[in-house]
Amino acid sequence: MQSVLDPTREPSRFLTKVYILALGILAVLTMGSHMIIVKVTESQKDTAEIVYIAGRQRVTAQQIALHAVDYHRMGKEEDKNKMDNAVFAFEIGHRYLIQGKEDERGRVKLMMSPDLYDIYFKSPHNLDQQVRSYVETTKKFSSFPPDKKDDPERIRSLNMIAQMATGPLINSLDRAAQQYQEETLTDISRLSLLQLGVSILILGTLLLEAAFIFRPLVNHVKIYSQQLLQLAMHDPLTGLHNRRAFLEHFETELKNVAQSDYPFCVVISDIDKFKDINDTYGHAMGDRVIKHFAHILKKSLRSEDIVGRIGGEEFAFVLLGMNPNTGFNTVERIRKMVEETPCSFHRESDDGSSPMLHYTVSFGVIATDVPDYPISDLMKWADKALYEAKHGGRNRVVHGQVGSAV
Repeated sequence: MQSVLDPTREPSRFLTKVYILALGILAVLTMGSHMIIVKVTESQKDTAEIVYIAGRQRVTAQQIALHAVDYHRMGKEEDKNKMDNAVFAFEIGHRYLIQGKEDERGRVKLMMSPDLYDIYFKSPHNLDQQVRSYVETTKKFSSFPPDKKDDPERIRSLNMIAQMATGPLINSLDRAAQQYQEETLTDISRLSLLQLGVSILILGTLLLEAAFIFRPLVNHVKIYSQQLLQLAMHDPLTGLHNRRAFLEHFETELKNVAQSDYPFCVVISDIDKFKDINDTYGHAMGDRVIKHFAHILKKSLRSEDIVGRIGGEEFAFVLLGMNPNTGFNTVERIRKMVEETPCSFHRESDDGSSPMLHYTVSFGVIATDVPDYPISDLMKWADKALYEAKHGGRNRVVHGQVGSAV
């Protein structure tokens, strides 16, 4: 999947594709499971109908014989109609069992297994032939008028009906019904195993998706969230805190200062004549100067100090635990390093050397050990000191006063 989807180039598209893929797999499995359940339900419905008809055939055959005896003895038309109706139902049931039935599309669904075929069409049962003979005999008996009770053919037909209804026909019908029941139980067991297999497949797929799709998806979301947080809190050019992150970090440290009661210095710096650098050498060179100064700050400051780019060419940092003298000396050392470390153009001049751009930075510093001052005031006092450094000739460090009017 990684070769098809690149999560590093387009995160939102990658996450969308992976999520759609996972949902698609679940949808396919769900539809497959639904189709199997529908098939199982239809199959069980058909099977139940078959078993019912097969069991009813035996009862119907005996009812035919009882109605025939009543009709012969009483001669009532009502008994004859009952017998004829039973014969009709017996024929319909038999035809359904051996020929199947049509579905909604007119296709015949055959329902006879090899074992059932042997029962219906082969010895010793040959049930189909027995049923045909029984129906023909009953219809022949029904064709006699009710007043001809002593007709030899009629009596012979009645005896054959009674004999078949208590002999081989009933036994064969019982054997067919038993075979249908056995096959039904087998089908139910098979379909139950199929349903269990599908359930296991869906569960396994869910586990695989959790392991290989959703877990990596969550990891990617975590990575992207971290990347977004990084972008939201850091300056993309220098890698330093942006203004928002710098102020939030500063506010957190002020609370620690309040508990520890140690001094700190707030410094705001600005690259001198930065507009002239952009106008003369281009914005690409201006970006190089900003990155160069940020590199010096990273190298010169301690890990516990707070530093950030708060504007275009403007930087701020907080020197924790430093008194006015120590803080001023640290900033002065940084100013000299900038002055003595020019920024490379990264292109060769005519003599083969790489030209260097010298630039300077001005700094405004305030020092205090009072954590109750608002951050906005501390920043304003440091910015006022920076303003004095700029208007005092640039490339210098000015120590401002805490509590001075802005």
